[in-house]
Amino acid sequence: MLSPFSWLQRWPFCYWLAVFVDHFSKRAVGFAVFLQRAKAKDVNAFLGRTITAVGKKPRYVITDKGKYFCCDAFEAW
Repeated sequence: MLSPFSWLQRWPFCYWLAVFVDHFSKRAVGFAVFLQRAKAKDVNAFLGRTITAVGKKPRYVITDKGKYFCCDAFEAW
């Protein structure tokens, strides 16, 4: 049962957000907004763009362990 004050996530009322945070400086280095749930290739492209803009590859990638982070596309990260 849904709470009376909650809405289902449906377009145009929802977005998916990816944020690239430097945990040492606590600074948001990059972000991407998706209109639908991001696929592994979309998140991979976002990481690649952000790394190119910053000029340094991260030592660790911390995720929410979603199913799109457990595929072959992220083994290199």
